This record gives sequence, structure tokens and C-alpha cells, in this order.
Amino acid sequence: MQNLVLFGLLSASLLACDAGSSQLQGAWTGERAEGIRDDQQAQAAAFVSGLKLVFDRDTISVVQDGKTSVGRYKLYHEDKNTVVIYSGDGEVETQTFTFVGGDKRVRWVLPDGRSIILTRASK
Repeated sequence: MQNLVLFGLLSASLLACDAGSSQLQGAWTGERAEGIRDDQQAQAAAFVSGLKLVFDRDTISVVQDGKTSVGRYKLYHEDKNTVVIYSGDGEVETQTFTFVGGDKRVRWVLPDGRSIILTRASK
């Protein structure tokens, strides 16, 4: 799951030239994974608990196990409840972030249908 998640995020965050999403700005920490097979629950829980995403304008940093990957993204769609981003490097493989119960939690829907719930980190 780790490689799929990092690949999906990095492919959606490579090139951009706009200001990014104002709603996603800041740090987000992994809370839990959804849509995971029973035999993958422990591995998914360990991965998500060590995951941190940091949005700064149109730049996204993915921190996992002390390693940081940085890329850029473009805003595809943004409304009150949903932010959709993509890399802008040719193909439009979007990544969708849907706010859950306000602006403190977001569901990141992965291309394969699984999702990760992230919580906004305290400032």
C-alpha cells in the first residue's frame, strides 16, 4: 500500500504554477485507512499512522518514516466540501480530498477506491 499511496500522491503533485488550494494549506496527519482488506489492516494502519502531508501554496510534502518527498500540484476543482488536484504533467490523474464534518478532517480518495482519513495538525 505504501508504494501505491506515495506513487499516487507524487504523480498528482509534480508540476504546477498556481497558488494551490487554500483549504488544504497546512499539515495533515494520517488517522486511518478505509476500504482495506482484512489481511492488510495492520500494514495499512502502520503506514497511515506515520503519514504526514504538508500543503504550502502549490507544493505538497509527503513525510513517511522520516523521509520527505516534495512535489507541486495544480488545482483541478475546489468547492466548499471537495478539493481535486492533479500534477499537470500530461495525463490528468486526479486526487480527491473531501472534507468530513468540517475543515479539520479530510478523506483522500486513492485511485483504486481506497481512502485515507487525514486530520489537520494543530498549529
